[in-house]
Amino acid sequence: WYYPILGRNGKPYKIVMLAADVTYDKVQHAEVQSQVDAIDKVQAIIEFSIDGTVLKANRKFLDCIGYEQNEIVGKKHSLFIDPAEAATPQYLEHWQKLKRGEAVTGEFRRIGKNARDVFISASYNPVLDPKGRVIKVVKFATDVTPRVLAVRAVADGLAGLAAGDLTVRVGIAFPKELEA
Repeated sequence: WYYPILGRNGKPYKIVMLAADVTYDKVQHAEVQSQVDAIDKVQAIIEFSIDGTVLKANRKFLDCIGYEQNEIVGKKHSLFIDPAEAATPQYLEHWQKLKRGEAVTGEFRRIGKNARDVFISASYNPVLDPKGRVIKVVKFATDVTPRVLAVRAVADGLAGLAAGDLTVRVGIAFPKELEA
């Protein structure tokens, strides 16, 4: 900032400059932004208001669930769950915990576009304002659908074998990490 210093005649006779070194702040901001960008590349992320209304989602989340941004923004989180689950006390408690500032983590079945089952490992994280009040919820998720379907297929195959059916075949492709 530059401030003129006025003489007795009311005209500026010199300029004083006040400055602050913001290098540290800029470096810190760049580092934080770099971390956010890295997370955005590998995690499915969606943000909700505290009443469960979708605010926005990243590309990874949209690809996971099969919707586009304009199809989900302004809709409730319950869009992604079985309607019977939305009416349960457990679902209401899920949102009450978040409103109290408690994170919720776990593996969840969600419903994608066209009623497709999607399984995610996720954390729902309350975001606080400077006064400690919850202002929104951010969910970070990883799509674990291929693993869940592979485990179910193996379980079904083992159940068939246990029942004496020696013709049982597991007819799905396994994710790479489970091929062995």
